[in-house]
Amino acid sequence: MVKNENARTSHKHEALVLIDFVNLLNFDGAVKLEPQAVRAARHAAALKRGLKRFRVPTIYANDNFGNWRSDFRQLVDTCAQTRGRRLVSLLEPEPDDLFVFKPPHSCFYQTPLMLLLQSLRVSRLILTGLTADICVLFSAYDALCAGSSFGFPRTAPLPRIPVISVRRCAIWLVFSRPT
Repeated sequence: MVKNENARTSHKHEALVLIDFVNLLNFDGAVKLEPQAVRAARHAAALKRGLKRFRVPTIYANDNFGNWRSDFRQLVDTCAQTRGRRLVSLLEPEPDDLFVFKPPHSCFYQTPLMLLLQSLRVSRLILTGLTADICVLFSAYDALCAGSSFGFPRTAPLPRIPVISVRRCAIWLVFSRPT
């Protein structure tokens, strides 16, 4: 049996970024989105477990819902008492997971995420999130502008926008990279 050393080194500079999965689900359309969100959270949890075996760090990038004095554990506990409890139970943050609070839209814009990625020596991101139409897409574009490469997990369906559209956007972003 051959050891798969390449698998271990191929993940050396990667990080999984989970965008907006710790969520109150109290917005317009949340009831309709919830079954898709739970399915996406299941896939993201499986992806996280698989990447943990290769010591790929997980970073939660989450809205703070306008509460700039909150902390991440408090947000997780609050969401666990709301419609978002199924998402939290599937993707319960572990002690070695990292997090950043973000304003709406991008996990890079006006956040310390770039400094965190630099300190971890991460250059490739695996992005997935609760919805792909804004936050994941904007984060992917910002990652590209910052010089990171990124990928979208093929196994995690992203609610609100068909996966093929996300892939087309990713292709457009890769080929539109500023020179």
